[in-house]
Amino acid sequence: MKSPLHGRRVLNMVSGGSDWYRMANKADPVQAEVWIYDEIGWFGTTAGDFATALADVTAPAIKLHLSSSGGDVFDGIAIYNVLRDHPAHVTVQVDSLAASIASVIAQAGDERTMMTGSQMMIHEAWGLAVGGATELREYAEILDRQTENIAGIYAERAGDGRKKPHFRAMMRDETWMSAEEAIAEGLADSVVKPARRAEKEPEPAAAATPVDWVAHLADATIGA
Repeated sequence: MKSPLHGRRVLNMVSGGSDWYRMANKADPVQAEVWIYDEIGWFGTTAGDFATALADVTAPAIKLHLSSSGGDVFDGIAIYNVLRDHPAHVTVQVDSLAASIASVIAQAGDERTMMTGSQMMIHEAWGLAVGGATELREYAEILDRQTENIAGIYAERAGDGRKKPHFRAMMRDETWMSAEEAIAEGLADSVVKPARRAEKEPEPAAAATPVDWVAHLADATIGA
């Protein structure tokens, strides 16, 4: 069964741009935060844009918030590799969905966490091709090569003796996993419950000086 999650959002098709991708606190002394809430590739977050922005991050830690239905295999693997190659400690947090090639990006974290209720989906590489029998056979071989490559990444990151054939079988069946099931398969490390961030206490209002009051009164008379 082919997943219905690969439809392109109309706005992104028109603009060729990303609606839900940004980085914050690139030079923060503690942690930079990154959001990929988009498809992977030209219709969303491209590897080129991501790598360019990531190169400016000097923070010692990166937290990547991930919610994506997947997209382009090659862009996804490039994003995975630039994250793995970055000197910062990387935490990938699946906020809702890491499907298809986004599940590979989820493996880029030194820590791989999943929020309560989040899911992961893995499947074989697929695409569209037009041509004669020879071209279509060649394309099928290319798809098999990509599936084999991705299964190798899963196996490497899962550890615990899990081999590529195990993940190849899961991919062939298009496997959906809860956060707990992803952990059991070695594709995530922990489940994180949502927690409110501590709110900053409001700063006390500065006492008005006589000059402030004069300015206020002067403004109040304009147009009277």
